[in-house]
Amino acid sequence: MNIRFLGVLVGILLFVALIFSASTAARLRNEMTQTNDALNKAEDTIAQLRKEIDATNAIPAQATPIESSEHNPTDQTDEELATSIELDPSFVLRAHDGKIGVFTAEGYLIRTVDVDIQTLPAADRNALESGIYVFSKKELDAKIEDFER
Repeated sequence: MNIRFLGVLVGILLFVALIFSASTAARLRNEMTQTNDALNKAEDTIAQLRKEIDATNAIPAQATPIESSEHNPTDQTDEELATSIELDPSFVLRAHDGKIGVFTAEGYLIRTVDVDIQTLPAADRNALESGIYVFSKKELDAKIEDFER
C-alpha cells in the first residue's frame, strides 16, 4: 500500500509540475512577444530620430543680409539686427547645463556642444547667457567651430 501511495503522490507531483511548466512557458512566450514589439517600436523611433537629425543637418544656408549704411549694426544686438532686417533667426546658442546648447528659433534644444562655458572668456559667457542668434546652418557651424577652439 505504501508503494501505491507513493506512486500516486509522485504522479500528482509530476502532473502539478507539468501544469506549472506549461503555464511558465506560456508566460515566457507572451513576455518575449511584448519585448519584440517594444524592440520594433524602439527601432522605428530611432529611425525617425535619425531622419529628423538628417533633416536638421540639411537646413540650407540663408543669404547674408545686406547691411544698411544708415545704421551701424555693431550698435545692435543680434536680435535687434534680425528684427531691423526682418529676418528670423534659425538657431540660438545659449548656455545649457554648463555647456553650449543649440536651440531652434522656437526654443527646442537640438544639440549640446561639449564646451564648458566656464572656460570661455567673460564676453562669450555673457553673450551665451542672453543668446547668440544664428541665421544659417553655415553660420551655426562656424560659431560652434569658434567655440570648440
